[in-house]
Amino acid sequence: MAIGKSRAAAAAACLAFTTGAAGQVKLEQRLPEVTVRPAPLPQSPYGPDEGYQAARSTTATKTDTPLLETPQAVTIVTRERIEDQGAQNLQDALNYAAGVRSDAYGLDSRSDNVRVRGAYPDEYRDGLRRMVGYYTSNTRTEPYTLERIEVLRGPSAMLYGQGSTAGIINMVSKRPLVEPLREIGVQLGNYNRKQIQADLSGPLDAEGQWLYRLVALGRDSDTQVDYVDDDRKVVAPSLTWRPSAATSLTLQALWQDDHSGSTSQFFPFKGVVLPNPNGRIPTRRFVGDPDKDRYDSERKELGWLSLRGPTIRAANCTRRASTCRTRCGSATGSSSSACGGIGRRTASKARPTKSIAPPRAAARSCTCSTAAWRPT
Repeated sequence: MAIGKSRAAAAAACLAFTTGAAGQVKLEQRLPEVTVRPAPLPQSPYGPDEGYQAARSTTATKTDTPLLETPQAVTIVTRERIEDQGAQNLQDALNYAAGVRSDAYGLDSRSDNVRVRGAYPDEYRDGLRRMVGYYTSNTRTEPYTLERIEVLRGPSAMLYGQGSTAGIINMVSKRPLVEPLREIGVQLGNYNRKQIQADLSGPLDAEGQWLYRLVALGRDSDTQVDYVDDDRKVVAPSLTWRPSAATSLTLQALWQDDHSGSTSQFFPFKGVVLPNPNGRIPTRRFVGDPDKDRYDSERKELGWLSLRGPTIRAANCTRRASTCRTRCGSATGSSSSACGGIGRRTASKARPTKSIAPPRAAARSCTCSTAAWRPT
């Protein structure tokens, strides 16, 4: 009897253990699933950015550095912010940038006059200077070709050489994307504005070693001043070769042709703001000769950008050759290109012709062409 009772107790214990094990297995099957996802790639210092906030930049240090670790004041206007503001030029895009007065000179169809901390900053594109000397050495930038606009407030001569104490405005061009992009848009607006634009990008092969991007725009528009147009044609292709994840070479080109005039008519104070015995002067009034008074410009750029190293940190070198031509009324204006060469400049409209030629400067007939290379 004792042996039978012990066997019965052992059987009951085994049954209880089996039941507990089954219950434990059943409990483990109810545990929630765990999903493992790869960590997102760090944000590129050249864009594209998501939203209005950018995290990294190369403008202040010429290295891929987070803005939180950058010991200088930098404001970045992203692509999405430019579009949401409906910016039609650089001045519109910088309306809400800290420490920037984007309408310092008022409305002017010839150039983008911006002040930073009360002074005129230097204008750069992809890390290379665009304007040298007089404003006729530059053309207005089309914001549709830009990925972001970076404002570095304060002097930066240690990185960029002699420049303004206000700082610099660096415009970053759109570059080829890994993900396909197909965008075509049409704009209609005041003053008979008609514009068509396209932005195409993506890989050229299955491996993604070759990427392309094509940005094009055509506009036919008037302005609020009679006989002053705002016509523009832009084509900006780019091609990227990526032999590895840490090495790439990007070829960039730009052609821009503008046909415009001067919206600054220099009216007298009496007649526009104060009363005038001869009546009020409408702000749309054109005081020049429509057949001769014009401001046409053409810009051609060709450059390359290389990224290489164990990790993509920053551009090792950038080269850009630029040719610009400006025609101002019956007079002709030209100067050295934005890349920093030496050229010849003549006076713009409404002034007596005056030549200003630096020493050893070769005379160029309304044409400027130089190239610049800077390590970064």
